[in-house]
Amino acid sequence: MKSPLVGIMGISGAAGKNAYRILKRYFRIRGGGRHGPKENFGDAEWIRADVQEPETISRFVKGCDVVLNCAGPSYYIGDAIWKIAEKEGVIYVDAFGADLLMGGREKDRGTLCVAGAGSFPGLSGLIVKFMAEKYPDRKGNVTVYYGVNEGMTRTAAVDFLLSVIHGFSMPGAVIRQGEVMNLPDSDQGTWNCPLINQNVFVQTCLNAETAAQSRLLNLENVCWYNIMPTLEGKTRLTAIFKNLLKDFTAQNLEIQAGHLEELYGKEASHGGPWNIQVTETGGNRHVFRAETGTEITGMMAALAVKSAINSKRKGICWAWEIMEYEEVMKELLTEGTNVCCGISRMEEALFLEGIL
Repeated sequence: MKSPLVGIMGISGAAGKNAYRILKRYFRIRGGGRHGPKENFGDAEWIRADVQEPETISRFVKGCDVVLNCAGPSYYIGDAIWKIAEKEGVIYVDAFGADLLMGGREKDRGTLCVAGAGSFPGLSGLIVKFMAEKYPDRKGNVTVYYGVNEGMTRTAAVDFLLSVIHGFSMPGAVIRQGEVMNLPDSDQGTWNCPLINQNVFVQTCLNAETAAQSRLLNLENVCWYNIMPTLEGKTRLTAIFKNLLKDFTAQNLEIQAGHLEELYGKEASHGGPWNIQVTETGGNRHVFRAETGTEITGMMAALAVKSAINSKRKGICWAWEIMEYEEVMKELLTEGTNVCCGISRMEEALFLEGIL
């Protein structure tokens, strides 16, 4: 019996290559993208696929058991690929794709569609789920600090900006007694991060993945802090969003994405690269650190494909709903670059597994 055929859109990108590295061990691979591959992908077949030409996407999807989208901007292309995959009865996994869960669609019908299968959203939600279930807080309190300090591609910058425009990210918002509420700008400041031993700038910023977990996991009080290495970086980021909101055109989006790409390149010089998440609940703290979020996104997407193939679920769901924390963390610690994690009581010193 042939192994399942997994099509990877954007196989030549950083996330796609990391997904391929994992998936080629278990499945037959078909690569796709607007341009031919720039490097050798072994036995993987290649089909040109451009979302601007739907017939090429149909050719790419046809015959696959699963399609994994690692291309972007996800807000522009993910929906189009998913619709074709659904028509063909093919499982669809998107390394981002959070907008697929935000459109009021029927979530329990049709072929399985897994969204938010990256570092964030994705691993971020899986860690919160694990901690909330293993170390429940009697008041439903969860606090998360999350940040990435590495360079950003122009495509990633566009997706990041659109995530705020389309409501995935909600600056200044938290969950209080099960409801979303906005805090004043004063709910920000510096924080000494236990994984990098430096003060960083943090600000509350709820996201759609965490808001969904509040409802599905009965988390009454959730505070998510975004991390920026410097106050200057946070100030510039705010200015970029304000400039985009004043003139939300394709031309200005490209201009502001360029500014964002430059900003993250500059911020990465402040002790980077790192991808960090600290999750606190029930008097316990879970810490996770990797060298880059891009590598973790590719690996998480690959592991989401494995989970999707073994799942009996139908309809649209978040990746954290079908993935297992222990299996994922074992793979990340074994195969990821400079990955470490650990759990301790809040008052105790951290013990980290992996490479520091």
